[in-house]
Amino acid sequence: MNTFNRRDFLKLTGLVMASGAVLSAPRAIEYSVQLFADPQIRFGSNLIRGTAHGTILLSSDDGATWNQLVNLGEGYTILQFAQKDEQIYANLSIGSDDFWLKSADGQKWYTV
Repeated sequence: MNTFNRRDFLKLTGLVMASGAVLSAPRAIEYSVQLFADPQIRFGSNLIRGTAHGTILLSSDDGATWNQLVNLGEGYTILQFAQKDEQIYANLSIGSDDFWLKSADGQKWYTV
């Protein structure tokens, strides 16, 4: 006869859930740091930075001052930048969806 009853099951489940939360805590901290860091990339002689509020900024003096290039709105978040073939790519999210924009000069952006 099995002596593993409902109470034992609930205690074991609680322990497993608690251990999973403890083990994943450092990863959650790591991700939260990444979420709040503004993505930035050097493009030619300029720095381009994205914000969590949907703004793409440009600095021509190594970050001392920033000029707004694009304001997509509060609902958008700039996740990352990439550079390939003389073009800059910006990965954006809105809600649970994400998409890419590209630009040859940082001034005009097109969907990919």
